[in-house]
Amino acid sequence: MREPTAEEHAKERSLFNTTLADVAIVTLLSLAAIGSGSLTMLGEAVRGVLGTGIQGHSLWVMHAFHRGRLDHYEFGVGKLERFIWVVVGFGMLLAAYWVAQAIFGALVSDEPPPSPLGLAIAAVVNAINVVINGLGLYVMLAASRDSRSGVFGVQVRARVVMLVVTAILQVTLTVAALVKDPAIALALDALGGALVVYVKITRGIDMIVQGLPALLDAPAAERVAGAIRRAVAAVIPPEHTLAVRSRRSGDMVFAEAAVAEAAFPTVRSLRDAAAEIRRELNRQDTEIDLSVVVRPGPQGGADPPDPAPGKDVSGHGKPE
Repeated sequence: MREPTAEEHAKERSLFNTTLADVAIVTLLSLAAIGSGSLTMLGEAVRGVLGTGIQGHSLWVMHAFHRGRLDHYEFGVGKLERFIWVVVGFGMLLAAYWVAQAIFGALVSDEPPPSPLGLAIAAVVNAINVVINGLGLYVMLAASRDSRSGVFGVQVRARVVMLVVTAILQVTLTVAALVKDPAIALALDALGGALVVYVKITRGIDMIVQGLPALLDAPAAERVAGAIRRAVAAVIPPEHTLAVRSRRSGDMVFAEAAVAEAAFPTVRSLRDAAAEIRRELNRQDTEIDLSVVVRPGPQGGADPPDPAPGKDVSGHGKPE
């Protein structure tokens, strides 16, 4: 187990503090949804519960990763991250369906709409939510020089979306609380709830689309897979290339180039070729872990003494 760096400690503190604040505001949102009858508060409370669950899982993964407790996962923790994405993504879709039903029921029923006082309470609670999201984003950005990649980067991007959505909801809730016509107030409140439903649907689909390929060992995106094939072809003659394959795992792409024995008479030539492919892959904006594997193939001929069949020389291409 290793000791986290100062920047890693800062990331953990920022995410832990924002998670505590989110637990408090989700509790307040839930109470406001029950007390005010606001459809917007109902949607935000459900979204907040699911979002806080993701955040807690991300904090656990980050804490363990920074201390080397997940190093026994030799191919990284991408699947560990993406599994919870898929689970919560389906949860988002189910929650969106449930909230949409509640909004439709409120619009077509004869029950009285939320009172001006209830909507005013909802607007005040949402204003607190806006402040917490803004402060949380500021603290997270200040904690790291690189806030775009990994588990932390995902949480930063999610926080940006939450801040924008709650700012829009603040407008609809404030206007709904101030208008005199109950029908207009209900329509504005329902509009805010519908926006939350839309965010849950798009967020849920996005999480499932990003999570399932990693769990199913799907090939890399065509842009990345094509770049890998071109990098291999630029160094290894096509007649000596048996197969080039790839799979996604979180933000990492694992690739393997299987080549015939006759392509490389020595281990040194094989390593030089792997290094050259690595230089080509360094130009990509995706982190790529490449392995060059020698296998018996159509060009193999007699068994050479060096390299041995199955010799694996790995190179790791990372963004510059």
